[in-house]
Amino acid sequence: MQTQAYESVWDAIADSPEEAANLKLRSQLMDALEAYIARERITQKEAAKRFGVSRSQVSELVNGRISKFTIDKLVNMGARVGLSTRMTVGYERPSTAAASRKSSAAPSVTPSTLASSPTNAAGSKSARRTAACCGST
Repeated sequence: MQTQAYESVWDAIADSPEEAANLKLRSQLMDALEAYIARERITQKEAAKRFGVSRSQVSELVNGRISKFTIDKLVNMGARVGLSTRMTVGYERPSTAAASRKSSAAPSVTPSTLASSPTNAAGSKSARRTAACCGST
C-alpha cells in the first residue's frame, strides 16, 4: 500500500482544494469558540445564550460536528461574544497530493488512519471533526 502525505487531515478527505479550505477555516473558527467556552468556564447552556444559538448547537460545536456549521454561522457566534475574525488571502500552489487525489492510484485514507498518522499536524480536534464530518468513529 502506498503512503500519501497531506498537509492536513482536511486535504486528505476533501474532494477539492476549495472544500479543504472551507473545512480548515470552519475548524479554526470552531477551535476559537471552544477555547472561549473553556476560558470563560461556562456551561453549554450559558454558551448558547451568549452565542445566540440553541444548547444543542453548542453540543454539536464541542462534539466537532463541523458539517452542522457554516462559516457565516461560526463568525456570527464569535462576534456576539467579542471575538474578532481575520482572514489572510494569498496565492497557494495546489499540492501534488491534492492534484492526485482523484487519481485511481491514490491510496485509501480514512479518518482513523489520519488520527494516528505523524503527518496529521492538525491534531486530535481535527481528527474528531473529521470523524464527525465523515460519519466514521
